[in-house]
Amino acid sequence: MTKHSNKRHGAKKPATGQIQHPSLLRAVQSERWKEAEVEARNILKLRPSDPFALKALGCSLTKLGQETEAIQFLQKALAITSNDSEILNNLGNVYLFNGEYELSIEHYKKALAIKPKDFVIWKNLGRCYLRLQRPRDAVEALARAIEFHPENFHEAVNLLATALEMGGQSEQSLEVLKELWEHGWPCNSVLGEVLFTSLKLTEWERFDELLSEFRKVGKFEDEHASSPLQSLSFPGSTWEEHYSIACGYALGSLAASENVDAGINPNPSRDRKLRIGYFSGDYRAHPVGYLIPQILELHDREKFEVIGYSVGTDENSDIRQRIKNAFDRFVDLGLLASRQAIEVIRRDQLDVLINLQGWTNDYASELFSKRSAPVQCSWLGYAGTLGHPVLADYLIGDPIVTPIAQTACFTETLALLDCCYLPMDTTASVPGDITRKEAELPENAFVFCSFNNRYKINPPLFDLWCDILRQCPNSLLWISNGKQTSNNNLLKEFERRGLDRSRLVFAPRVPGIKEHRQRIAAADLALDTMPYNSHSSGLDMLWAGVPMVSMLGETFASRVGASLLHYAGIPELITSSRQGYVDLAVSLYHDRPKLTQLRQQLSAGRQNAVLWNTEKLTRSLERIYRTAFENHCSGKKTPIDLNNMPPAEN
Repeated sequence: MTKHSNKRHGAKKPATGQIQHPSLLRAVQSERWKEAEVEARNILKLRPSDPFALKALGCSLTKLGQETEAIQFLQKALAITSNDSEILNNLGNVYLFNGEYELSIEHYKKALAIKPKDFVIWKNLGRCYLRLQRPRDAVEALARAIEFHPENFHEAVNLLATALEMGGQSEQSLEVLKELWEHGWPCNSVLGEVLFTSLKLTEWERFDELLSEFRKVGKFEDEHASSPLQSLSFPGSTWEEHYSIACGYALGSLAASENVDAGINPNPSRDRKLRIGYFSGDYRAHPVGYLIPQILELHDREKFEVIGYSVGTDENSDIRQRIKNAFDRFVDLGLLASRQAIEVIRRDQLDVLINLQGWTNDYASELFSKRSAPVQCSWLGYAGTLGHPVLADYLIGDPIVTPIAQTACFTETLALLDCCYLPMDTTASVPGDITRKEAELPENAFVFCSFNNRYKINPPLFDLWCDILRQCPNSLLWISNGKQTSNNNLLKEFERRGLDRSRLVFAPRVPGIKEHRQRIAAADLALDTMPYNSHSSGLDMLWAGVPMVSMLGETFASRVGASLLHYAGIPELITSSRQGYVDLAVSLYHDRPKLTQLRQQLSAGRQNAVLWNTEKLTRSLERIYRTAFENHCSGKKTPIDLNNMPPAEN
């Protein structure tokens, strides 16, 4: 999504006013903040209560990352000129950056009481509401900013699209993004948003044209680069393209952040108990939340202390409570500003910190760019490079999703497990028999299925699915229910390809993951998505005993299905081409004995397939953490490949 973190955006330069300080004024106008700081301090030595110098110094210190001192000078300036909206706005910005959101809102509102049509202050207030995850308030504030701006207020429009999306108004968000794109600002970022939202809504009318335009630019290395998370879903994506987008996005994000810290000196003793931290905003009813708990529970407490760091809101669910109980200590960072969160984590003196979310949330980039632990790793929540070496020392994958031959396409050093990188909570109940009637499916139809987020379905993939259905009479496609707009659009696309809409069945909502996993077994064959494969949904399929056809792609995200199938012991379901994907699905439709054999193999494999050996995965992760830490203590950073290392000593 569009970047809307708590960085210093929209600070107002001190107005020229009637004060005559030409050299200070020039420094401020040209944004030479260090020079402005020196000039302002010199003036204040002679005139300690000079309001313009106080204001200019407060603004300069804010820009230079010295917020605590900035507040002191801005408050002094405010005490002299209490009706100055610029000072109030700048104080609001500092409080926003520090995570003091209520104080930030209070000062923005005081500023607006003085200048009710100031579009910059309205935009900053909207940004604060976004950080607080209050999209309705953000939409109202940003709409005012746009209303009062004399021309196209691109930044506020971009934030408005984010607020609408956050509030579940994807259709309106797409319209706003299209308008922004038509006004030409900024092409990479906004066009990426347009494409991604179009996928979520199955709005494919100009998709190919816009995707071609997106790639025509060719370079993504600027501050307006498209989100690398979104680009994982774009058909035709390559290692090189994703690397380029990730690097550009990371540079843009870090450029607006503070300078990177030098890091933390670890205790080099190699035999001691290591302190491991896991950071995520998804300790909840979320794929990461369902995948991680058993790993945490299985960690060897004699060798590792395990601490969880959580951001975002607490939904108070059963899965969150289980995760909290699985950690030795659980730290709820809530909506703390990144600086405060860094201080909290650093006090724990971790040895290794694991980023479980990557670019699924920009907040993590601020925290990891400042180095909260001696060794930082990326694992599980994001299938790709983060695009900057400071964000993670190691990316944890496996020989299929992150082959060592592709090391040049990662800014991280690769750490390869000797099993699938995705964990499964094998304490989950084994799906029982469920009738087609209970699943609301026809009794005698052959059921192809794919329970993935709608943004993973794209026109070329849908062409393949429809081709399969055309060759398989009395078959249907069973998929997750989406927004009504998306469902209607998908039905229209189905009919455009010559298929009766009755053959596209949307699975109704069920109370929870347990009920969903139980009904999966009613399907005959799963069809993987591409280029963004089934990840946790693929695990669910195979755990339920439903075979899945997948095509081995080029990027990390497009190789996950192959990894799942390989470690489940059924690599024959991995194809290498689009036609091979279609042919294999059709052949299994006709070969019911083979399909039955695969289902039996999957069911039996729950006891012995590597994919379900969560204890092995836990021990392998621990070996990687220990090796990465020892490498750090030795001053080196070399690839870790457990497949080519001696077995661990017991």
